[in-house]
Amino acid sequence: MVNQNDIEKNIKTFAELGDILRQAFAAGKSYLADSAYLYYINEIQYLIKNLSIYNSWFIEDFVIKAITNIANLLTYENLTKWISVYESDFNKPHYKNKRVGVIAAGNIPLAVFHDFLCVLITNNIFVGKLSSKDDKLLPFIAEIIGKLDPELRRNIIFESANLKNIDAIIASGSNNSARYFKAYFGRYPNIIRKNR
Repeated sequence: MVNQNDIEKNIKTFAELGDILRQAFAAGKSYLADSAYLYYINEIQYLIKNLSIYNSWFIEDFVIKAITNIANLLTYENLTKWISVYESDFNKPHYKNKRVGVIAAGNIPLAVFHDFLCVLITNNIFVGKLSSKDDKLLPFIAEIIGKLDPELRRNIIFESANLKNIDAIIASGSNNSARYFKAYFGRYPNIIRKNR
């Protein structure tokens, strides 16, 4: 069973992350000088300006739009309302903290963020294999989470090799990738996404 206090703490952490990300792209930035998170705000702005070096599709305006949309969802009210629909599931006896392997697509900036949020907010362990086309933003967000809540940061693992020691899998990719994922990870509880 999941401790409801842990869920509440995770909601507050992600809401604070949303505040930081919104501040990074706010129109009037004069109030940022007093922010305890000015370093992270400056770093994410710098990172976004340079992402197109690693992925030419990650144009600065598009990345800002993706992050801003995510940030606008990460409010205490939104997260509380969303998670309340699932609260009864957390009290089932078979529910335990799981190591959830997540294989990320790299076609849009932070395509994996929703999976990341779902795994962590429910106090599970995110074991991520990121696409080489989008492997900069999420580790940086994990760094911010580490500043906000070091205990939650311990639930974030990035793997460069094969995913091992997992209890479940979430994978996104092409139709061909989905066939591979199904064959390789079919023995685990899974969500496998392919082309629409």
